[in-house]
Amino acid sequence: MLEISDNGSSSTLTIFQANETDTGRYRCIENPESPDPGLRVDVIGDDFIITSPAVLKVKEPLVLQCNATNEYEVIQVLWIFEDKLINGSDGRHELDEGTLRIPNPRLSDAGEYTCKVEMRFGSTSKNFSEVISVKLAAHVNAFRARSINYVEGDTLNLVCDATGKPTPSIYWMKDKLPLSATDDRTKMLANRDGTPNAVLKITNLDKSDAGNYSCSAENEVSEGSELASAWITIRVKDKLAALWPFLGICLEVFILCLIILIYEKRRNKDYTDEDDTATGTTKKTVDGDGGDVRRRKQ
Repeated sequence: MLEISDNGSSSTLTIFQANETDTGRYRCIENPESPDPGLRVDVIGDDFIITSPAVLKVKEPLVLQCNATNEYEVIQVLWIFEDKLINGSDGRHELDEGTLRIPNPRLSDAGEYTCKVEMRFGSTSKNFSEVISVKLAAHVNAFRARSINYVEGDTLNLVCDATGKPTPSIYWMKDKLPLSATDDRTKMLANRDGTPNAVLKITNLDKSDAGNYSCSAENEVSEGSELASAWITIRVKDKLAALWPFLGICLEVFILCLIILIYEKRRNKDYTDEDDTATGTTKKTVDGDGGDVRRRKQ
């Protein structure tokens, strides 16, 4: 929409919702034959071709592009990630005009990249910026242990170590069946990063809580119907289970002491019998000698 207003001493040209087609040279003159060249106006629109939101895949190069499409000179292109300027000499990033390439990306490379382009317009320059969102399919790291043993009454805390951008949704299963907070003992809490349902907490464990637990994660860029997941086996033992080994040791010690006691008693009895036998023999010998002495006196 174009509007011209005249107050007598000046005239104003207003173009509403200007676009690139309005670019050109404008002249305000009283005499059409005036040599005044007028004023050139450049209307800058969407000057860049930005690749569609990229998905980061580990072990595959990540390539982002930010290219100007008009005829104006591009002075420089800068890439920024998490408020830090990307340097092409760091060994991880490759910069080629409007292209950023990461040959060996990491999970931490997912996020928002800002492309800043400085362009020259005649004797002046202007900066433009665009944001490219690099998404990461949901990924779940394995639990540190394949199984954990608990005792009845303990509290179970399982943390699902899931990553992804956007933040993934997390689901828990027990023995391949969906698990939900159906009672006061079972709760699904957010982790330190604020990811909902990332922590499974079950208080006052009983034997029915034993089984195979798994956590799965997905987000909008997860491929197909296969969810990233990890599993762990939980065993719940009787409260007295920990006492049985101790009681067994105590019983073994008792039996050993009993055997030693019986052995000592028998050995002492044998010594007593031997002493009695030796004493009887000595008395007989003494009596015999005394008889001989008496016979000599007669």
